[in-house]
Amino acid sequence: MSYSIFIHTHSDCDDALKMCLGQLDKYMPNVERWIAIEKETETVSNENIIIYDEEDSYSERLELILPEIENDMILYLHEDMILYDEPNMPELDRCEQYLRDNDAMMIKLIGTIGMLDEVAPSIRNSSGPYRFAVQPTLWKKDKFKELVEGERYNIWEMEDRIQGKFLLTGTGYTYFRGDEKLRGQSHYDSHIFPYIATAIVKGKWNNLEYSSELKSLFDEYDVNSDREMMV
Repeated sequence: MSYSIFIHTHSDCDDALKMCLGQLDKYMPNVERWIAIEKETETVSNENIIIYDEEDSYSERLELILPEIENDMILYLHEDMILYDEPNMPELDRCEQYLRDNDAMMIKLIGTIGMLDEVAPSIRNSSGPYRFAVQPTLWKKDKFKELVEGERYNIWEMEDRIQGKFLLTGTGYTYFRGDEKLRGQSHYDSHIFPYIATAIVKGKWNNLEYSSELKSLFDEYDVNSDREMMV
C-alpha cells in the first residue's frame, strides 16, 4: 500500500470532518493523509495541511493542491464521505496495484446505474454519464491533475462539464461486485469502502438515506452541531 488519502474540506464542515478523520483513524490508521482546507483549525492541526484560496474555483484548487501531495497515488474524498464500516484493505491494495500495472487512471469506489463488463475481478467499465464523480476514488495523481488543468469549474459544474475531457484524458473504471445494495435511486453501497455518500446535502445532514449510520456516528463522536436534518 503506497497511496495517500486526500480530503478536500472547508472549516464550515468541521462537524463532519471530525467524524471522517475519527473513522479513518479507526480503520486506516497507517495511511498518510493530506487535508486541503481554507484555513487551519484545531481539527486539522496534526494533519498534513494544504491551504487553498477560497476565491479559486474548485478545479483551480485541485490543480494547485495535487502537486503538493508527495505520493503519486491518492484516495480522493470529501469530509462528508464518512466510513461507517471497515474498508476492504486487501481489495484497495489490489486496485492500487491494478492502476500501477495498467493504463487506467482511476477506479471509483462506488457503483452507479450502468455497470458493464469486468476488466478484472470487480473492476468494471461503466455506461453511466458520470464517469468522473466527486466520490471516493483511487487516482493516479498526475492524471487527476491533467484532468483539471486549465479548467474553471465549481464543484457542481465539474461533474456535468468535465465528462468529455475525462474521456479524452484516459480510462476510468468502477469497483462493483454486483451484490451491493441500491441506496437511493442511482448509487449502490460500497463493499470496498463502505461510506456515507454523502453525509451533507445542500447544507443538511442526509438523514433520509443514512439515518442509522449518522446516529451511530453522532453518538460515538459526540457531534451536536446545529446543522439541520433533511426531512
